[in-house]
Amino acid sequence: MEKTSQITKKKRIHLGLLIFLILFHLVHLVLYEMVKTGLWPLSDMAVKTALGLVAAGLTVLCVLFLKYFIKRKWLFVLYILLFIVCIIFQLSALSLNIMEDRHTLPHKLLIWSVVISVIIFFSILFVTIRDIFTEKHDLTYALLGAANIFLSIIVTFSFIISLVLLCNPAFMPQAVTVNDINNVSFIIGSYSVAGVDFPYENVPQIIKNISTFESIIMHLYAVMIVGRLLSR
Repeated sequence: MEKTSQITKKKRIHLGLLIFLILFHLVHLVLYEMVKTGLWPLSDMAVKTALGLVAAGLTVLCVLFLKYFIKRKWLFVLYILLFIVCIIFQLSALSLNIMEDRHTLPHKLLIWSVVISVIIFFSILFVTIRDIFTEKHDLTYALLGAANIFLSIIVTFSFIISLVLLCNPAFMPQAVTVNDINNVSFIIGSYSVAGVDFPYENVPQIIKNISTFESIIMHLYAVMIVGRLLSR
């Protein structure tokens, strides 16, 4: 009975995580683009609020996810500390101008916050893949987990691209704010998986290489999913 209750809770967490990952993508790829092009006349504060609310919800779901999937208490506490440090670093760089404020303390803290984000999402990916591919679950649970793996791969690589752009702002001179960098990174990360040409000129070769590696990982993931289904 207790095991059934745990599985039910994990399934709900998977569902919540999937919803917020979808919202995370929609806010970056649709809402931000609509505001930037004038299709939706929202203020910068409204956009930042929407981004913050979705990010906060995703953070809470990530914490709950790690709580139920990580058995070692000290490791979970470590992740909580990482979340706190990441949030503090990001808040310190809200008004950062990427081009003008390079090498300043807020810029360095922002870079470290992205590094922490990569670590956290990579950990979620690792835990989810281990859970889905080594344990037997019902179809709904397996599909939710598989969808979260798919979207988490995009988020992880988008953060990696963001890290490269933050360290080298000249690669994308049109991206001058933190939101601009995030938007560009998610567009490149998502377009790579979708097989769509980037809407930017002169994309650096290193970014193309990272996105190509992301595409290879996605194809490998598809092969693994097929193999898992055939082995059931």
